[in-house]
Amino acid sequence: GYSASQAQYAGVFKELEDAKAALQLVADDYEDKIDALEDRLFEMDSQFEQQTARLQAKADTRLRDELKGLRKQLKSEFESRMVREKAELEVETERILQQKDNQIELKIEEAKAVVESKFQKEKFELVNNGPKEVIQLLEDRTEKMRYANQKLELALAEAERRIKEEEERIAKEDQGGGG
Repeated sequence: GYSASQAQYAGVFKELEDAKAALQLVADDYEDKIDALEDRLFEMDSQFEQQTARLQAKADTRLRDELKGLRKQLKSEFESRMVREKAELEVETERILQQKDNQIELKIEEAKAVVESKFQKEKFELVNNGPKEVIQLLEDRTEKMRYANQKLELALAEAERRIKEEEERIAKEDQGGGG
C-alpha cells in the first residue's frame, strides 16, 4: 500500500511540475511579446519624430522662402508708393505755400499784435500791483534774516562762554596739579 501512494504522489508531483513548466513557457512567451511590442512602439515613436522633424524642416524652409518673397514684394511696393507719395506731397506743398503765403504773413502780424497787447497788459499790472507784493516779500525775507542773525549771535555768545569756562577750568587744574 505504501509504494502505491508513493507512486500516486510522484504522479501528482510530475503533473504539477509539467503545469508549472507550461505556465513558465506561457509567461516567457508573454514577456517576449511585451518586449517586442515595446521595441516596436519605440521604433514607431522615433520614426514619427524623424518624420515630424523632416516635415517641420520642409515647412520651415517653405515658410522662409515665402516670407523672403513676400518681404521683397512688400519692400518694392512700399518704395514705389513712397516715391509716388513724395512727388504728390511736394506738388501739394508748393501749391499750399504759394496760396497761403499772404495768409501766413497776416497770421504772423496778428500773433505779434496779440503778444504785444498781452505784454502791455502784464507790464501795466506789474507796474500797478507789483511793488506792493515785492516790498512785502522783501520785508518778510529781511525779518527772517534778522531773526536768523539773532539766533546765530546768541549761539556764538553761548559757545564763547563755554570755551572761556573750559579754559578757566583747565587753568585751575594745571595750577592745582603743579603747585
